[in-house]
Amino acid sequence: MVRSAGAISLGQGALLGIGAYAIAIGSAEFGLPYWVSLVSAVGLSSLAGLVLAHLSIRLQGDYLVISTLSFQLVLYEIALNFTGLTNGPMGIVGVPRPELLGMSFESESWLLGFALVVAIAALAVASTVQRSPFGSVLVAVREQPTIATATGYSVRSIKAQVCALGGVFAGMGGAVIAGATRFVDPSVMALGESLLILSIIVLAGNRVIIGTLFGVAIVVIAPELLRFVGFSAPAVGYARGITYGLLLTLAARGSLFSARFTGWH
Repeated sequence: MVRSAGAISLGQGALLGIGAYAIAIGSAEFGLPYWVSLVSAVGLSSLAGLVLAHLSIRLQGDYLVISTLSFQLVLYEIALNFTGLTNGPMGIVGVPRPELLGMSFESESWLLGFALVVAIAALAVASTVQRSPFGSVLVAVREQPTIATATGYSVRSIKAQVCALGGVFAGMGGAVIAGATRFVDPSVMALGESLLILSIIVLAGNRVIIGTLFGVAIVVIAPELLRFVGFSAPAVGYARGITYGLLLTLAARGSLFSARFTGWH
């Protein structure tokens, strides 16, 4: 949404959480195979992306940010208080890790390989979309929505498709997180997750692959490296929070990668 549609969204963490909870509930609570739960996670996150688009597609600027933030907070409260399904703040434990051809990804190396495959596939799809004719339409919708409409494109429909695709990516990410940690609680869809995703996108700019990897290195990997030089876990959290603030400040000033953030038109 941010890069392709030019709109700041604070609801992506909620889509991530939906994917994680779909895996946890389907696999741990109902005993479904991981891959069946994965399909449901992707489908539900994509559907939630369409709902988010429907709620926000007529809004611009600050109103759009508030709308996506409200979506995030509502889903967080549902996860926190709907104890019959999500087990509330206690979360869901015992999420099974994926299995393929009878082989379980129990070891950390196999799990890391699975996560890398998912990440590479997501980057490849995003890069393909950006280079495709549909990617050119997205640029037109972001830069000149009036002209795009005059040439016969439905701007709202295209932006809804972008939200749905963003939901697919978020659902996959949530599924990987749930399988890796084997535990899901409401913190997976807290506002901090949306800020983390937004910070990475801001750093990535218009470079889908190199920019995204750079954003992940700065926002995720660099703070974790502080653990190896004697910093405590709280210090790592403070460093990440400071990073969020600096990146979002630069984004608001429009001085980072010359990124343009507008709203739906």
